[in-house]
Amino acid sequence: KEMFAQKDTLLVGIYAIVQLVFFTLAGVNFIIALIAAIGKKYGRAWNFIAALILLACAVVIFFAPILVLDVKIADYFKAIIETKEYSLFVLPALGLLQFIFALCFCASLNRKVK
Repeated sequence: KEMFAQKDTLLVGIYAIVQLVFFTLAGVNFIIALIAAIGKKYGRAWNFIAALILLACAVVIFFAPILVLDVKIADYFKAIIETKEYSLFVLPALGLLQFIFALCFCASLNRKVK
């Protein structure tokens, strides 16, 4: 039993760290984007990497009850629909939207000739 208790504690700790990384990176990404917009110098790699990490964190946060509590996927989505907590879909949707925008942004930038 102690081994399972340690596993649950570890997963809950990892879940908390993922949330911390997500919101910290979102804030840092906002500040960098604001400075880049003011200075008109955009970082192609940073925007893409940050969006990719944010998408991964959003997906982990969304599916955490399945990972941490060993809930079945069907039961998890059924509970979301029954309790009408549709706002849980917002975080992964925003992560995906930011990733799509980062891809479009990277494709639209012209490379500078050296």
